[in-house]
Amino acid sequence: MVSSSGAISNEEFLLRCIEHGDFKINFAAVAKDLGYASATVAANRMRTLRAKLQEKRQAKEAEGGTQAKKEKENGEANEKPKAKRGRKRKADDNFLKVENVDEKRAKSGD
Repeated sequence: MVSSSGAISNEEFLLRCIEHGDFKINFAAVAKDLGYASATVAANRMRTLRAKLQEKRQAKEAEGGTQAKKEKENGEANEKPKAKRGRKRKADDNFLKVENVDEKRAKSGD
């Protein structure tokens, strides 16, 4: 299935509309409009277009499947990056000295 992000070509979109439509293409009228020799020529062109787009679709699916398979083999699939932890900080020696001086003053009554 193609993503809904609009990344498909106009030809792909048109072909999907035709495939899902409940109508029959009048290849005789198409051939007359485009100046083709017969309706068969127009029908063959449509068949060729469908085959090319089908090949592209299968190539994309195979490429996507291959990429997912590689990620899974490498253990990268569905794995969230671990959050970085901050370093534990040592208490500053100057802070400890000041704290000890304050405690001594409190004990001595200054």
